[in-house]
Amino acid sequence: MSCDIRARIVPIETRGQINASFGGDVSCDNGTVNIVNTADTLLFSKTVPSGGVAEQVIPDTDYTDSDGTAKTQLAGLAIVCEPQVKDQSDSYPFPAGTDQIVATIIAPTDITYTANVLTNCSSPIYTKNAAVVMLPFAVSDGDTLQVNITQTDSGQASLVQLNGTYV
Repeated sequence: MSCDIRARIVPIETRGQINASFGGDVSCDNGTVNIVNTADTLLFSKTVPSGGVAEQVIPDTDYTDSDGTAKTQLAGLAIVCEPQVKDQSDSYPFPAGTDQIVATIIAPTDITYTANVLTNCSSPIYTKNAAVVMLPFAVSDGDTLQVNITQTDSGQASLVQLNGTYV
């Protein structure tokens, strides 16, 4: 006798393993369980003996994260890529005798400055959109950044280099 059995296959907690059981008082021919993804692509088929249990281990998913790292995720779990954090360095030159510059930030993404490198100057004061900020601070496209310094030798040019990251 041939039977039409419909089953919802639900992953159990063990590492990507699916147990499907068909049985009871009905005697049937062996059946076939087709496992498909959400695009109805056949992943594999499994013959299930009448009244028996078929076990199929679903392999983990190997993928490359956004930073180029090879990773593996357990079958059936969502893959979450880590954002790729990149270094950013911006220089603000001061001609000799200058102690203030104002710059409009042009950036496709937020930048977080975490450190500075000072050449021929000290005591930088950072003002973002009219508010004084301290390192670390973030800037966005269109922000105004004012940098005030005290030049060590007013006869020489100075440089403030801001270092940070962006995603």
